[in-house]
This record gives sequence, C-alpha cells and structure tokens, in this order.
Amino acid sequence: TLSFSSAAFANGGLIPARFTCDGANVSPPFSISSVPEKAQSLVLIVNDPDAPKGDWDHWVVFNIPPTVREIPEGKEPPGRGGNNSWSKTSYGGPCPPSGEPARNASRSDAGGHRYFFRLYALSKTLAIPVGSTKAKVLAEAKGFMLAEAHLMSRYKRNK
Repeated sequence: TLSFSSAAFANGGLIPARFTCDGANVSPPFSISSVPEKAQSLVLIVNDPDAPKGDWDHWVVFNIPPTVREIPEGKEPPGRGGNNSWSKTSYGGPCPPSGEPARNASRSDAGGHRYFFRLYALSKTLAIPVGSTKAKVLAEAKGFMLAEAHLMSRYKRNK
C-alpha cells in the first residue's frame, strides 16, 4: 500500500505556520514508501476544499519519478509543475482569508480549513505540458491510478 507522510505534521493535525503564508511559505518535507512496482510516475496534489470561493489548489506536480522517496522541505520534487489556483507551478502554502468561515463550516471544526495532500501512483507518465491544471492532470490520470495515499492537515490564521 502506497504510504505518504510528513515529519512536519501528523495526519489530521495542524500544519505549522512555517509552511503557510504567515510563515516562510515553504513546502513541508515528505516521505514516500511502498510505491507499486508497476508505477511509472507519481502525482502530488494539495488542495483546500473549504476555501470561500470553492476548491483551491495549492500544489500540483505530475510525472514525479516513482523512485522518489523523499521530498525535502522547501523543494519542488522532480517532475512537471502544474498550475495551482494562483496560476503558478510551485507550492503555495495555506493562506485562508482572515475572518471568513470555511465554506464547508458545518464539516470543519474550530481547527480551520482542511488541506489535503494527495499522492497518486500511476501506471504511465502523463503527456501533458507544464502548467496543466489539476483537472487536466486528473482527467489524464483517470484509468491509470494504481494507488493513492493522502494526508489531511488543518490551518487557521490567528489574524
């Protein structure tokens, strides 16, 4: 079973401010293990489903080599960057609007917005360009997903 973890936060825990717009806004470190033998590439997607304007993509990376086992703090993994919701091909940390409740407040608790870090193992590499959107990446990956692992963290601004 594909495994994905971070030394920076526990699954379901709070993401430290260092990895948000209130801190250094660098990506957290990740460890990857148990990648399926038939995997040809990995996809990493980070999103906030609780954003006031709807699902907000913070990081989209595809065609990550299946041999990658560590993504160091503050580093983009090898592969191709897809566009996040800021139209950038790099990590953008949690930055929920101050004073606005989460869009799905009935499903969120006082811990703030939820951030999902999803890793997919694919049986192919994707023949799409740098800057492709999450929707394009997922559409191209459909039918080729071998495994999925995810982490969820929360963040709430103090301002």
